[in-house]
Amino acid sequence: SDLSTSEEAMRALGTWKPIIILEGVQGFILRLLDRITKEAGVPLTTPEAALSHGRFNNLFNHKEFLTYIERFQYKDKRLKEITKNDTLNHNWSCKFLGSFFNGADIFEPPSLRTNQVARHFITLVMNKEFKKAP
Repeated sequence: SDLSTSEEAMRALGTWKPIIILEGVQGFILRLLDRITKEAGVPLTTPEAALSHGRFNNLFNHKEFLTYIERFQYKDKRLKEITKNDTLNHNWSCKFLGSFFNGADIFEPPSLRTNQVARHFITLVMNKEFKKAP
């Protein structure tokens, strides 16, 4: 099948884990938005709203991302292959939503307010999710 062929190709090229990690970060962002919307009763539908929201800023971190990976392995079996070390590895770059990213860079401290890589990634994910042209 096409899926297994592309999976084999991605594994051979070493892009398999990077793609899973970046898709995982995307899922994590959408889950956070959903969680905050349910808690606050106010939907965060623009990158500006999310990035300026205190709770979003507090919850967008590596520890919460690892918790997300652990909890959502039953939905996406590929997440079982991702280790903490994989998510901390700075030695790769992978194209996702039209730009190149590294998962470790997205969660680089000190803060989402100053992390331009994370801000760009969140903006692309939200624009895609909420169908806004860049």
